[in-house]
Amino acid sequence: MKITKSVSKNSLTYYLSKSVRINGKSTTITIERIGGAEEVRQRAGEMDSELWLKRYVRERTAQEKAENVESILRNLLTN
Repeated sequence: MKITKSVSKNSLTYYLSKSVRINGKSTTITIERIGGAEEVRQRAGEMDSELWLKRYVRERTAQEKAENVESILRNLLTN
């Protein structure tokens, strides 16, 4: 997963996105809207917002991998 920034004239918004293959073609899908620059600063608290974003992505990636492993194990045990 990665952070995608959307910059407009008046705002900066962060999204959590992921690369996937659909019908053999690579594309990027948005998983979650993390928030605007001010929202991210509030969620980060005292921590630097860029550092907080990197840690957040790392946590979400680890969480998704754990869920995938659990799903695979469940499928193996039921067959």
